[in-house]
Amino acid sequence: MISLLKSKRFSILLSSVFLGSAILVGQAVAAAPDASAMNRSHCESMAAASPVKPGNKQYSLDARVEKIDGEYYLKLFTNLKLTDNNYGGAPVAGQGHVHYYLDGQITGPITSKKLFKLTNLHQGTNKIRLVLAENNHVEDFGSEAFEELTVVVG
Repeated sequence: MISLLKSKRFSILLSSVFLGSAILVGQAVAAAPDASAMNRSHCESMAAASPVKPGNKQYSLDARVEKIDGEYYLKLFTNLKLTDNNYGGAPVAGQGHVHYYLDGQITGPITSKKLFKLTNLHQGTNKIRLVLAENNHVEDFGSEAFEELTVVVG
């Protein structure tokens, strides 16, 4: 059983039990590999979000955790184009990536809206924070550009 706690302006506690591969019916699972040490070294200095710059286009981020065949995945919903094009370079209007934090530590980037496999969850409570970031890793897309989830494993 998984318990998810999702908070933006309010909190909702959801308990779900997914039965085997039934969730896979009609769904293609294209999971990107988890972030490696090389991928996460780019933004370890970004532990705190940068201040919001006035006048930036408002982008939003929403996410949920899915359990498929015993594995946990993130599903992202955003109006920002997630891409690794220009990754680490100068900002490009309308594109960027997601900074993925687990228990307060940067874990790596997410550069696609495909299901993202969560391989580093531990038994107990896992606090996930997702923040939209520009190509240069600045987190200044505004108040709707982050998501916080709690996943209880075990």
